[in-house]
Amino acid sequence: MFMPTLPNQFETTPVCTLLTEAERGLIGFDQRLIQTLIDRPEETLAAMETMVAGQREDAMLDLTEQMFDLYRHFRTPLAVPFFIELLKQREDSIPDPLMEAFADLG
Repeated sequence: MFMPTLPNQFETTPVCTLLTEAERGLIGFDQRLIQTLIDRPEETLAAMETMVAGQREDAMLDLTEQMFDLYRHFRTPLAVPFFIELLKQREDSIPDPLMEAFADLG
């Protein structure tokens, strides 16, 4: 039987594992997880890049909004392909937060 990662284990668990468990609905995307992700920017960005590159069949939750917020927090050029993909998905107007995210990057 699989046991999800407990919050007191977040600091020692690979970020990729944490994001995968969140995507599967095994752990909550709460302040404890967010703080862990923010505290480990390089590992978090690498894991996010891997996750947005492909769809996983076992994903129960769409973490697009959370990924967007994390990319905005880190203010990294690595976010540009993710932001462009969000832009392509919009058929009507561009949401203000997405426009602001592009502006934040210059």
